[in-house]
Amino acid sequence: MPEPYWPKFWKKNAFTLVDAGKQNFLVKVSCRYCKRARLFETADLVETFGDMEVDHLAEKLRRCNGCKKTHTLQVGVLLRTESEAATLIRRRLVKRRPVWRDER
Repeated sequence: MPEPYWPKFWKKNAFTLVDAGKQNFLVKVSCRYCKRARLFETADLVETFGDMEVDHLAEKLRRCNGCKKTHTLQVGVLLRTESEAATLIRRRLVKRRPVWRDER
């Protein structure tokens, strides 16, 4: 018999954006339709959306910037190493209102 869903249990052990930032992770958001992928700093996402679970971030972002389709985003985390840090292109927050720019 399958285990029942207990929201209190999942909330207690949730992997949030602040936890990902403490462990030096980047958040990768990719579109399943147009295959466009972007990397975000966790501190910028916390400033924009607040501390939330990484899995629930796709619901907040909602739409792909490339193909403009909804419900096609997939969110994951990547461990950033120092050797890769110079080559990765990340999206950074420019203003308090979500305006993003790519930088190395």
